[in-house]
Amino acid sequence: MLKALVIGMGILIVAASAVIVVKLAQRGGGAGGDGGAASAAGSLTPATFALPAGARVIETALDGDRLALRLALAGGGERVVIIDARTGRRIAAVDLVPGRGGGGATKTAAP
Repeated sequence: MLKALVIGMGILIVAASAVIVVKLAQRGGGAGGDGGAASAAGSLTPATFALPAGARVIETALDGDRLALRLALAGGGERVVIIDARTGRRIAAVDLVPGRGGGGATKTAAP
Protein backbone atom coordinates (compact mmCIF):
# COMPACT_ATOMS: atom_id res chain seq x y z
CA MET A 1 0.00 0.00 0.00
CA LEU A 2 2.81 2.45 0.88
CA LYS A 3 4.66 1.55 -2.33
CA ALA A 4 1.56 2.39 -4.45
CA LEU A 5 1.13 5.71 -2.61
CA VAL A 6 4.77 6.71 -3.24
CA ILE A 7 4.50 5.82 -6.95
CA GLY A 8 1.22 7.77 -7.26
CA MET A 9 2.71 10.86 -5.61
CA GLY A 10 5.78 10.64 -7.88
CA ILE A 11 3.51 10.62 -10.92
CA LEU A 12 1.61 13.64 -9.57
CA ILE A 13 4.85 15.57 -9.04
CA VAL A 14 6.01 14.85 -12.61
CA ALA A 15 2.59 15.83 -14.04
CA ALA A 16 2.46 19.06 -12.03
CA SER A 17 5.99 19.98 -13.16
CA ALA A 18 5.01 19.40 -16.80
CA VAL A 19 1.95 21.65 -16.42
CA ILE A 20 4.08 24.43 -14.92
CA VAL A 21 6.63 24.20 -17.75
CA VAL A 22 3.89 24.33 -20.41
CA LYS A 23 2.22 27.35 -18.78
CA LEU A 24 5.54 29.23 -18.56
CA ALA A 25 6.27 28.47 -22.21
CA GLN A 26 2.85 29.81 -23.23
CA ARG A 27 3.47 33.05 -21.37
CA GLY A 28 6.81 33.63 -23.08
CA GLY A 29 9.02 32.59 -20.19
CA GLY A 30 7.73 35.31 -17.86
CA ALA A 31 11.25 36.46 -16.85
CA GLY A 32 11.32 39.33 -19.36
CA GLY A 33 7.98 40.75 -18.26
CA ASP A 34 6.94 41.39 -21.85
CA GLY A 35 3.53 39.72 -21.59
CA GLY A 36 4.23 37.20 -24.32
CA ALA A 37 5.48 39.69 -26.91
CA ALA A 38 8.76 37.82 -27.33
CA SER A 39 7.01 34.62 -28.33
CA ALA A 40 4.75 36.50 -30.75
CA ALA A 41 7.58 38.55 -32.29
CA GLY A 42 8.28 35.94 -34.96
CA SER A 43 4.68 36.19 -36.21
CA LEU A 44 4.62 40.00 -36.62
CA THR A 45 4.57 41.54 -40.08
CA PRO A 46 7.51 43.95 -40.36
CA ALA A 47 6.70 47.60 -41.05
CA THR A 48 8.32 49.13 -44.12
CA PHE A 49 9.69 52.62 -44.70
CA ALA A 50 10.91 53.75 -48.11
CA LEU A 51 14.16 55.71 -48.02
CA PRO A 52 14.57 58.63 -50.42
CA ALA A 53 16.39 57.69 -53.63
CA GLY A 54 20.14 57.35 -53.02
CA ALA A 55 19.85 57.82 -49.24
CA ARG A 56 21.48 55.56 -46.69
CA VAL A 57 21.00 55.16 -42.94
CA ILE A 58 24.03 56.34 -40.97
CA GLU A 59 22.60 56.26 -37.43
CA THR A 60 19.55 54.96 -35.59
CA ALA A 61 18.04 55.53 -32.14
CA LEU A 62 15.00 53.97 -30.48
CA ASP A 63 12.87 55.62 -27.78
CA GLY A 64 9.74 53.69 -26.85
CA ASP A 65 7.72 53.24 -30.03
CA ARG A 66 9.63 55.90 -31.95
CA LEU A 67 12.59 55.22 -34.19
CA ALA A 68 14.91 58.02 -35.29
CA LEU A 69 16.91 57.51 -38.48
CA ARG A 70 19.73 59.84 -39.50
CA LEU A 71 20.04 59.62 -43.26
CA ALA A 72 22.82 60.66 -45.59
CA LEU A 73 21.04 62.02 -48.66
CA ALA A 74 22.23 61.54 -52.22
CA GLY A 75 22.84 65.29 -52.67
CA GLY A 76 25.20 65.41 -49.69
CA GLY A 77 22.83 66.67 -46.99
CA GLU A 78 21.50 64.86 -43.97
CA ARG A 79 17.97 64.30 -42.66
CA VAL A 80 16.59 62.96 -39.39
CA VAL A 81 13.35 61.01 -39.82
CA ILE A 82 11.17 60.00 -36.85
CA ILE A 83 9.12 56.85 -37.49
CA ASP A 84 6.44 55.04 -35.50
CA ALA A 85 8.24 51.70 -34.97
CA ARG A 86 5.01 49.68 -34.85
CA THR A 87 3.45 50.93 -38.08
CA GLY A 88 6.36 52.31 -40.10
CA ARG A 89 4.50 55.64 -40.48
CA ARG A 90 6.69 58.74 -40.71
CA ILE A 91 5.94 61.14 -37.85
CA ALA A 92 8.36 63.96 -38.70
CA ALA A 93 11.49 64.78 -40.63
CA VAL A 94 14.16 67.43 -40.10
CA ASP A 95 16.69 68.41 -42.75
CA LEU A 96 20.12 69.15 -41.27
CA VAL A 97 21.56 72.17 -43.08
CA PRO A 98 25.12 73.37 -42.35
CA GLY A 99 25.90 76.99 -41.55
CA ARG A 100 22.58 78.15 -40.12
CA GLY A 101 23.83 78.81 -36.59
CA GLY A 102 21.64 76.35 -34.71
CA GLY A 103 18.21 77.99 -34.64
CA GLY A 104 16.86 77.56 -38.15
CA ALA A 105 15.73 73.93 -38.38
CA THR A 106 12.85 73.37 -40.78
CA LYS A 107 10.48 70.50 -40.08
CA THR A 108 9.13 68.78 -43.16
CA ALA A 109 5.52 67.56 -43.10
CA ALA A 110 4.68 63.91 -42.69
CA PRO A 111 3.10 62.33 -45.80
